[in-house]
Amino acid sequence: MKRSPYFLSLPALTLTLLLLSACNKERILSESDAYRLIENAVVANTEGMASQTTDIADLALAFLNNCNTTGDSAITRSGSSGQITYDYTFDWDWSVLCNAASVPQVFSASWSSDGTYTTARFESSDNSAGGYTVTGLQPSSTNLSFNGSFERQGSQFFVSGSNSRAIRSTIVMSTTNLLVSKNTQLIVDGDCDVSISGDYDGTPFSFSGTLQFLGGEAATLTLDSLSYNITW
Repeated sequence: MKRSPYFLSLPALTLTLLLLSACNKERILSESDAYRLIENAVVANTEGMASQTTDIADLALAFLNNCNTTGDSAITRSGSSGQITYDYTFDWDWSVLCNAASVPQVFSASWSSDGTYTTARFESSDNSAGGYTVTGLQPSSTNLSFNGSFERQGSQFFVSGSNSRAIRSTIVMSTTNLLVSKNTQLIVDGDCDVSISGDYDGTPFSFSGTLQFLGGEAATLTLDSLSYNITW
């Protein structure tokens, strides 16, 4: 019998299907890798949300008595910690609103940043933007209350063994009544709605969940039914 030029033997066909399946699986971003990207957008040593809330708390407390004024600040940070390196530039715009008795009521801050970080698994070039309205400025309050959002978007390379793949991601964290200590300028309580979306070597992905801050530079991220610990 004459064999078709398109004929594949069963072993060859099976091998081909397995290779195609393996390639497809490699292009799917796992939930645990989504967690790692969100973690890097939270922790202070990659200049994530925890760093931004501390900076804005510092600004609010420093300019607390500058009633009904606006200002701007800029800073560049770079450094390393273990396997993590980072290099970011930040620009802030802020304002202080007082009542008729010159008592501070609201501190508002917005920012933008761009930079890079590297970890054991990711290399990232990204930018972030967002804004918070801060209350609890009165002396009787021990904590500041933050309401607003943080967004980071950019391009990452995910390194797995000898392979590296390209990721484009957008992470959004929105919060209401996030409490930041006036004494330490660290987050002590509150939660965020979190979403991450993008594509992994051209394959779309999307995850959403909640981020609960526990104080002591720790938080719990819940995506679907699984929870992950974050510390910094």
